[in-house]
Amino acid sequence: MKNIALLVAVVFAVIAVQAAKNEVRGQWKLRYDLGRAPGETVLPISIALRQKNLDVLKAKFERITDPNNAEYAQWMTVEEISNLIAPNHHEINEVLQYVKNAARNPVQFYVMPSRDFVKAMMSVSDLEEIFKVKMYLWEHAKNGQQLIRSASEYSIPSEIAHLIDVISMVSDFPASHLSVRSDNSRRPNEAASNAPVFGYPQASDSTLYAQVSPVCQNGQSTKNPQTPCSDQGNAITNFVTEVRMNSTGLRVGGYNWTVSSLPSGTCGGGGASDVTCNIIFNPNFSIVSYQLYSISIYQIYADGTQSTGATFSTALVATAFMTPQMLWKFYDVPIGTVVNQSKNTQSVAEFSGQYYTPSDLSSYLDNMSLPPAATSVVGPNNPNIPGDEATLDIEWIMGSAPGAPTVFWSVGKGAYLLEWAN
Repeated sequence: MKNIALLVAVVFAVIAVQAAKNEVRGQWKLRYDLGRAPGETVLPISIALRQKNLDVLKAKFERITDPNNAEYAQWMTVEEISNLIAPNHHEINEVLQYVKNAARNPVQFYVMPSRDFVKAMMSVSDLEEIFKVKMYLWEHAKNGQQLIRSASEYSIPSEIAHLIDVISMVSDFPASHLSVRSDNSRRPNEAASNAPVFGYPQASDSTLYAQVSPVCQNGQSTKNPQTPCSDQGNAITNFVTEVRMNSTGLRVGGYNWTVSSLPSGTCGGGGASDVTCNIIFNPNFSIVSYQLYSISIYQIYADGTQSTGATFSTALVATAFMTPQMLWKFYDVPIGTVVNQSKNTQSVAEFSGQYYTPSDLSSYLDNMSLPPAATSVVGPNNPNIPGDEATLDIEWIMGSAPGAPTVFWSVGKGAYLLEWAN
């Protein structure tokens, strides 16, 4: 019996090790081969303390945001909110003292001004002992970034569990965001070496089009927007599109664009930047609203040879563009409403290196017939690598409240929402 029990224990140990090797959290993979995180490594953790009087705060919020209430717009200060919902000083000290006494190494604490959130710097060995976790190195599949996290959930000691809501930066991982525009993030078709590369396909209720990066016969990109790939020895003369019904695969139509017939400004870039072209896929035939379509494209070179074709991996649905004016209509906001009170401001907060390009924002406001508004940036912003999510956020908040001064808060990589809020 002892031998059988030992065999079972070994089998379960092997299964556990194999499971750890395959542990994945989104884009993060546990690097079991690197072993446990060094015990002396000091890590930041965030402790969200349990708040009180949240029902009172919610009732207050409902009153001050209701235009028909006598308390409308009587906003609370940060200090007033903290006094209402934050734990008292005795409760805060109880948490800090417990962690300090349980740790074998020095722990640094920083209580945020709101008094309901504590940031602590503590060693991996103390973190593992106090919160019953095992810390490992994890690696991001795309950018190779490494961080230390636990594969299992933490356990809050019973002595202080009633005072804590959540602990972050222990077993949670940075959230994924919509892609940043870069050559690495614009290859969903993973096509062969000389196939054109899709960027951002879009559809209206009448037109299918996509940003396409031309690829030369030798597999290289081009920096000549007038005659793409002439700088690589064999120019592209034609872009040939094809559209099919996604459900049946039936061919709906296609178009053979000669480079000379492309509308002015279709291809841009050049100089230090690779060329991209905004190609319309159905200039000579109609599509049906709310149908799903598959789009493909290939290139013809000056010597008559064809590139490998590329098919975008996701079907496009033909629908009318959503505009701020449509949103106003849904919420009964009078057309032409403009914010003209200087105290009415708004802001977006972006994390993990999500930036925006001011010229993109200006183009959006112009195209949507929206007035310009003052914008300011707090934190880093690299307009050369705008993120889809950040761009969407600032465009739509400015489209929802035209004219309102807007702040773009950029928190940078590695920061968390609660830290920013404090």
